[in-house]
Order: sequence, then C-alpha cells, then structure tokens
Amino acid sequence: MPLVARAEVVDLRADSPKSNDVFAVDTNVWYWLTYQRASQVAKPPAYYQTKFYPNYIKSARMVRARLVCCGTVFAELAHRIESDEHKFFEAKQGFAVSVKDFRHDYPQERQDVALEVSLAWGQVTAMAGIAAIPLDATSIAASAVLFDQVSLDGYDLITVEAMRINGIKHIITDDKDFLTVPGIVVLTANHNAVQAAKAAGKLITR
Repeated sequence: MPLVARAEVVDLRADSPKSNDVFAVDTNVWYWLTYQRASQVAKPPAYYQTKFYPNYIKSARMVRARLVCCGTVFAELAHRIESDEHKFFEAKQGFAVSVKDFRHDYPQERQDVALEVSLAWGQVTAMAGIAAIPLDATSIAASAVLFDQVSLDGYDLITVEAMRINGIKHIITDDKDFLTVPGIVVLTANHNAVQAAKAAGKLITR
C-alpha cells in the first residue's frame, strides 16, 4: 500500500530552526547522534542521516530552540544499542548466543552495553527535556484508536500521544511513517518522504 502523506512536511535540509521552536526528536535521530558505534553496524546509516540531523540539532541548540523526547525513546534506544552490541559480539566470537545468555553469561560485555546505553541516555538528557505522558488507561486507549488510523509502531504511537498531551506539533525524524499522522509537522531529510509529501501537496516551508 503506497504511503499517504497526511502530515505537513518540512525538508529539514532547507530549513533553519528558530528560537521559539519546540521539536520532538525521534529515536532514530538520537541513535545516530549518541551511539558511538552506529556507523559500524551491518547496515550503517546513510551519509545524509549522519550529516543533516546532527547539524540541525546543533543549530537548534545554538538558537535555543527547545528539544524534547518521549520517555519511550530511552527504552527504544537501549534496545537498539543492546541488539547491535549483541550482533557485534556474535560476529567477533563466530558463534550464535541468545540475547538472554548474552545478558547473563558475559559480564564484561554486559558492562560494555550498560556503558554504551548510559552514555547515549546521558547525551539525550543533556540536550532534551522529556515530554511526560502518563501510561494509563486513557493514553493507551487513545494510542489504540490512533493505531487503527495511521501506520506507526507502538513506540511511535506513544510518541505522538505524548506530543498531543504536551502541545508539541513538530517532530524531527527520518521515519516516513510519521507522514501518515494528520495534524503534525514532520521535519525530515528523508528524500522519499519529502517527495511523497510534495506529491500529496503537503510539503511546506517555514
């Protein structure tokens, strides 16, 4: 099924952040920005992903724009880092190890994972505030309703609900799934997402 753009989209590559901007920042951007070994994974980030997003975040901080993230970003970031460290370990050892055994049977590697996660989390908290969201029956019900209307995974559904609760309209992300969410503004350097938005008449400039 082709992507249907419902969000407004800004080509981040041609945009400059302003001092009164408030941006939610998606996990993929934090991952490239904070995980030291992101470029060493089997499918490393594209050049544009490690150029435009870090530069935009830097510019946003320079003009004192406000950066925020949903608390689930920390869980997702930790999961991705542990998964990558697990794969690095298997490649180095030359044999498969279950994730559970990797956690319990290799204390040095577990310590290394904890350090990587701690470093990443520390950088995020130093740069961004947390868009608080009560994970209660009300917010889960709202996310469940949204699930039927847009093409997002569970983490991103909670992020959108956190944005709604906190009155945040703009999100910096490389994930084109966010284009399916009406009422938000997606700032992205993803060429395919930008072209989809242009075709749908949803590409805007600020």
